[in-house]
Amino acid sequence: MAPAIPAENSFACCSFIRRLSSLNRFRQRAGQFVHSSHPNLRKLCTLRFCHPNDLTTCDVLFLCLPHGTSAAAIAHYRSLAPRVIDLSADFRLRDAALYQRWYGATHPAPDLLPEAVYGLPELHRAELPEATLVSGTGCMATTAILGWLPFIELALSIALFLSSSRRKLAHRPLVLLQARAAIILIAAGRSLF
Repeated sequence: MAPAIPAENSFACCSFIRRLSSLNRFRQRAGQFVHSSHPNLRKLCTLRFCHPNDLTTCDVLFLCLPHGTSAAAIAHYRSLAPRVIDLSADFRLRDAALYQRWYGATHPAPDLLPEAVYGLPELHRAELPEATLVSGTGCMATTAILGWLPFIELALSIALFLSSSRRKLAHRPLVLLQARAAIILIAAGRSLF
């Protein structure tokens, strides 16, 4: 298998991909070694940046583009690889109306939303091996889902029990999580704030 962007699930990979996400900088670096922008990778790889138009066919294509960018060109990327893993938020939701509501824009490829598999194995382990379009999960969503999953499974089991015993629920439960991230930068053992 020949991936277009080799990656692993680690903080270093996340930082690397975040830096690559600026398409203009990426295009300007075509031909340069990756370690010219990321010195910490100097001894780890000899990869070079390439212009997006120079991509060739491969087995797996990791899209590390800004939110809203990959969905607009997804047909082109899918023609290059039988399996596309999009790390942006473009295919995380299966409903175009929800996408409009949460991201404030019309989805460029709404017909593909039901096909995309949310890339969290704890939720979609059975679908992931055969998926041709996988969405990245996002750190905040993953934290919320993994933290609440046991509770939600229990609540669904109780609801199923109540409905099977002919008791009616007054309303369908809705869980809305609000998450906030705080980043504290440390330099030489002292907080920068």
